[in-house]
Amino acid sequence: MKINNHFRRSVLVGFMALALLVSQFGQALAITFGQVDAANQYSNVGAIMISTPDGNFEFCSGTLIGDRKFLTAGHCTYFLNNFIAAGFFGLSNVKVSFNPIDDAQPASFWDVEALVTHPDFMITTANAYADIGMVILSQNPGISPADLASVGYLDQLKENGALVQGQSQASFTVVGYGAHLSWPPPEVAPGQGERYFTDALYQSLTSKWLHYNQNPVVGKGGICFGDSGGPTFWTDSDGRRILVGVNSWVGAVNCNANGYSYRVDLPEISSFIQTILNQY
Repeated sequence: MKINNHFRRSVLVGFMALALLVSQFGQALAITFGQVDAANQYSNVGAIMISTPDGNFEFCSGTLIGDRKFLTAGHCTYFLNNFIAAGFFGLSNVKVSFNPIDDAQPASFWDVEALVTHPDFMITTANAYADIGMVILSQNPGISPADLASVGYLDQLKENGALVQGQSQASFTVVGYGAHLSWPPPEVAPGQGERYFTDALYQSLTSKWLHYNQNPVVGKGGICFGDSGGPTFWTDSDGRRILVGVNSWVGAVNCNANGYSYRVDLPEISSFIQTILNQY
């Protein structure tokens, strides 16, 4: 397909539309107060990229959970499918990169076969319901997938007293690509294509969401704008990382309030994931 100026304008319009929609419900689009994963500890965490003649742009984050299955946020796959349907770009322009220090390198791109959004996904004025999606890669990248939490995993942690606040406050690890927050004052700066990770303090657990406190004054980090779809990990007593949630949204435009991760240990989410794992 010949790519012309109409394509370039369409991509620009598409990203402007995304920025407007994202701003309306505070979606999490990077890691604050974290460190670069230069040692590639989180090798199964990648970036969803849009490859255009004018450059390669990071769209969302996600995690490999099967040989070709890449878990992300539902609003990521939802917007991508809508932009493709509107003719802004094609599925062939969507890529996934697992490069930890430069996600825009074409040599690290993996082609995408399909984009699947949870059938119950719905955007509200504040956040998204069933904010889970899956990117199906065309080939197996040969990377060890993340371990997913079983149904009710977080509830069991809470019942066992592992999810506590105060002096021995529990923490989770969040990972992603994108913007960063400097403090003080709170100022969001664009990322440079690097994968970041940080610890986020446990705040609360609801029927759908894991909340964490990422206020800089508590000395921990969290998610910001570039991290949507990235993983929230719990490290168990054996040192094993368990993927318990998908980074979804933040409670403040300067990324210094609470962060919210959509739980993957819910029956309806686990069932959706298993269906996709079996289908592709």
